[in-house]
Parts: sequence; C-alpha cells; structure tokens
Amino acid sequence: MASRAKLASANIIFGLISNFVTIVLGFVSRAVFIQVLGAELLGIEAVFTSLIQMLSLADLGLMSVMTFSYYEPLAKNDRNQLKALTCFYRKLYCGIALVIAVLGTAIIPFLPYIVNTSTEIPNLLIFYLLFLADTVISYLFVYRTTILRADQKNFIVARYQIITSIARTISQIIVLLLTANYVLYLLVRIASTILWNFLSARKATKDYSDLFSEKVSLSHQNKIEILDIIKSGLIYKISSVFLTSTTNVVLSIAVGAITVGYLANYNLIATSVVQLEAIVFTNLIASIGNLVVLENAKTRFSVFKSMMAVASWLTVVLVTCTTVLCHSFIILWVGGNYTLPLETEVLRMAWMFFECIMQPIFSYREAVGLYRKTKYVMLVAAIINVVFGLTLGYIWGINGVLAAAILSRVLTYFWFEPKILFKDYFQLKPGFFFCSVLLAFIATAFCTLVGIVAIGYVPNLSWSTWIIEAAIIFIGTNFICALIFWRRPEIQQVLKTLKSLLHKTSSLN
Repeated sequence: MASRAKLASANIIFGLISNFVTIVLGFVSRAVFIQVLGAELLGIEAVFTSLIQMLSLADLGLMSVMTFSYYEPLAKNDRNQLKALTCFYRKLYCGIALVIAVLGTAIIPFLPYIVNTSTEIPNLLIFYLLFLADTVISYLFVYRTTILRADQKNFIVARYQIITSIARTISQIIVLLLTANYVLYLLVRIASTILWNFLSARKATKDYSDLFSEKVSLSHQNKIEILDIIKSGLIYKISSVFLTSTTNVVLSIAVGAITVGYLANYNLIATSVVQLEAIVFTNLIASIGNLVVLENAKTRFSVFKSMMAVASWLTVVLVTCTTVLCHSFIILWVGGNYTLPLETEVLRMAWMFFECIMQPIFSYREAVGLYRKTKYVMLVAAIINVVFGLTLGYIWGINGVLAAAILSRVLTYFWFEPKILFKDYFQLKPGFFFCSVLLAFIATAFCTLVGIVAIGYVPNLSWSTWIIEAAIIFIGTNFICALIFWRRPEIQQVLKTLKSLLHKTSSLN
C-alpha cells in the first residue's frame, strides 16, 4: 500500500509539473499563432485535430484495454503473461497505425465539405497529411510505453514530456516569427512527437528488457478474453471520441470554421484547467487498478470517497475562477475581437463543470474496465450530440451546439456510469455521488456570483488588475471550500497521506 501511494504521489506531482509547463507554453504559442497566422487557420487546426481524434478513435480503446490487462500480471509479477501481452499488442498497434493511415487518406476527398472557410486556404491537403502523419507515427511506440503507465510509473513519461514540450514550443514560436510558415510549424510538432515517444520507449525497453527480448504467444483463451474486452472498449471509445470531437466538426459545418477558431481559445483555457484536475486522477488509474485486484469493495469505496471530496473542492475552485476570469483574460491575451457572448461563455463553463466533477468516475472506469458494461451509453450520447448539435446549431448557432453537448452528457453517462460502478464495485447505491455533485454545483454557482461581485471593485482592465482579480477569486473560493469541505474525514485522510508521502517522492528514480 505504501508503494502504491508513493508511486501515485510521484505520478501526480510530475504530471502537474508537466501539464503546467505544457499549458503555459501552449498559451504563449497560441498568442503568437493568432498574431501571425490568424483565427481562420486556428479554426482549421481545431477541425483537423478533431478529425484525427475521430480517426484514431482514442486508439480504438486499446490503450485502456492494454493498461487494464497489465494490472493483474504486474501485481502478481507474472512475467510470462506480460511478455505474451506485449507481443500481442505490438502486432495490434502496427495494424492500427496502418488502418488509421488508410482511413485518413480516404477522408481527403471530403475535406472541402468539412472545412467551411470564407476564402480558399492554400496547402490545405498538406496541412491535413502532416496532422495525419503525426498521429500514425505515435502509434508505433505505444506498445512499449504503456507498460510504464500500467506499472504506476507515468512520472517517467511526464519527465520526457516536459523536455519535449519546452523544445517544441520554443522551436514553433521561432519558426512562426521568422517564417510564418505553417508547414514548418507542423514539421516541428512531428519531430517533437518522435522525440518524446523515442525517449519513453527507450526507457521502457531498458527497464523491462525481458518483456521485449522474447516472443511469447498468448493462450487461445487469453486472446478470446482480451478481444472481447477490446470489442467493448472499441464501441465505448469510438462513441466517446465522436462525442468529444464532433462538436468542432458540427460547428464548422453549421456555423463556419472561423467560429471554431474563436471557440478554440475558450476550449484551450477550459481544457487546460480540466487537465490540471484530470492529471491528479489520471495518475491514480494504475494505483486503482492495483487496488481493485488486491482489495475489497469497502476499501475501494473508501478511496473513491476521498477522490470525490478532492474532485469537489477542485471543481468549485477551478470552474469558478475560470468562469469569472476567462472573459478578461481573453481580452488581455489575444484581444477583444476574440471574445464570445456571455451566454456562450457560461455554456462552455457548464460543460467544463461536468468534465471536472466526473473525474473520479472516469478514473475508476478505466481502472476496472467499466466500459465493458457501459459501452452503449456513450454511443447514445454521441448520437444525441450529433443530431441535437446539427439541429440546434442551425437554429441557435454556437450556443445550440454547446447546449447539445451538455444535454447529451446529462441524459446518458452522467447518471448511468455511477449507477453501474456503485452497484458492481462498491455494492452500494449511487446517492453519495449525486449528493456530492449537487453540493459542488451549488457551491460553484454561489462562488461564481460572489466572484463577479468581488471583481466589480477592481476598476481597470490590465494584467496587474487581472492578477489582483485572480488572487481575490482564488483565495476567496478556497476559503469558502474550506468552510464546506475541510472537516470531512475524506479530506483529512488525504491531507494525512500527503504529509507522509510528499517528502519521499524525491527518492524515486
């Protein structure tokens, strides 16, 4: 247990550092990108990113399945099974890379209909092919690096991500300022992808050399079991990617690519903030997987309660600060011409609330393979999102598309996944989860209203006054959260664990 907690704390710390560096560099890079290349090309990049995500289908659900299948043999140190799994996944990932390349090429004739621009964009095909190449290349390394994540050593991957993120962003900014060439900008991105994956794969090969030095075949029964899990993961992940990636495509079709560019700035802010919270819970997945193999339902629920208490606190603080400060940040960052109406900003932040508060559910979903029992609910959500998004998008524009994205989640996995998780893995009813969500929602709404009133006392818009606003909102929101959550035993247990572990993290190699 001590080793599991120690590794989890290391993963979280390095994950937070990595994401903070990536986020800061991302904002700097985005500001230069907009100034040099403009909003329409930014919108095209967002559309291509969504297209590639749909093509990759979040690695067909295989990464989650692969990581999940490693938990038990790692916990039991079954080296022969680990070797067999590694050989099996190497073949699968090579096949996936080929399939994505073929499917990506097949989309080329439809690009003019998907990318809706007011003027013709030269070299559009080259841009798209470079996006596609970046994705295909990354799949050639995944079967090696996933073992690090499954063995609770994601902090190693995070170290390399910090190095390559800094190198990539600095290089891309230099390329933009000196050449204003988007092709060179994308080539730097591809080089960064290759470097990050190469360093991670080399480390995995060194630390787990026995897994890659000998070819071992999976038993027929193991193959059947894994392929059955992959089938469930495939349906779930395809639906999940369509759910999250179709919003930009629907916007481009119904409203126009330039609108996607405006929303992309808000998405960058919101997703960056969500990632700060998600990194905490994502780096707990491997530890939860180990926990599920070795511990009982009572212990699992105890850990979930602590995770939910932390998620509630973080959600209130992050969503409140983002909602109150986002509009003025956009003005200072890229200019007032890139702001969206208040109702659009509120809808985007409501979307963000659900992403934040669901993080513990997402972590347990991956750790226990919950998608095997909930695979069709995400498909329903994706269908609702596309149908409602196109319909409401043509009627109400961007607000309709965002409303459809929220509605599709509330009607489906928001209530269904907690119900299955609590029934099958905690042997309880999900009332605790929904009460926690309601409390966090009320606290977020209250803190947001108080925050809007509070920053009304700061008269002028400048970086100095924005920093004052941010400090007021952050401190005030945390104070309110302390009044609400501090005495909860789950928070006290988390604090106790952190105090005993943080000073040990530096001893990890």
